[in-house]
Amino acid sequence: MSVATILNTGQPRTDSAGLKEVGIGASISSLTQFARVRLLQFGVSTQDADDLAQDIMLNMMRQLPSFEIEKGSLESWITGFAKMAAKAWMRQRALKLQREVPLELAPGVADASTTDELLANAIQRALSRLPDVDRMMVELRFTQGLSSKQIADRMGMSDMAVRKRLSRAIERVRRDGGLREALYF
Repeated sequence: MSVATILNTGQPRTDSAGLKEVGIGASISSLTQFARVRLLQFGVSTQDADDLAQDIMLNMMRQLPSFEIEKGSLESWITGFAKMAAKAWMRQRALKLQREVPLELAPGVADASTTDELLANAIQRALSRLPDVDRMMVELRFTQGLSSKQIADRMGMSDMAVRKRLSRAIERVRRDGGLREALYF
């Protein structure tokens, strides 16, 4: 079924809640409005619902060739897109709220130099927890700017071993609790 066929047949109807639901022949603007209403029903803020509805319509248009009318209505298909978009929006909002700390709760951190000091100290502590070989590799890579090949030559290891150890060491530093605390507070 072509895009033109889907958008040019059928009629809008009203559901039991009085919300305007769209039939297959609805225009793009009424489909976008339908997606917006669904997003609001799923708890998305009014400010973000318009943007997300537009994103849903773009995504829907990209995937329209895979839509099969026999498997369900266009309304349920758009509702599925809206549900996924609402879940993603809620996850992003939750992560943002976790990272945000009001300045009145952390008065000493507002100063940029204090923040830089806290961060530098946290990085040093995280690096000190690494094995000596890994710490040396990280320092050669990030303070002296050596490539993994140059580090491998200096340390008598293969390039691949250095890359793997560097990757794992950096991941350990990223996961360090003290560093996370310094980043978010």
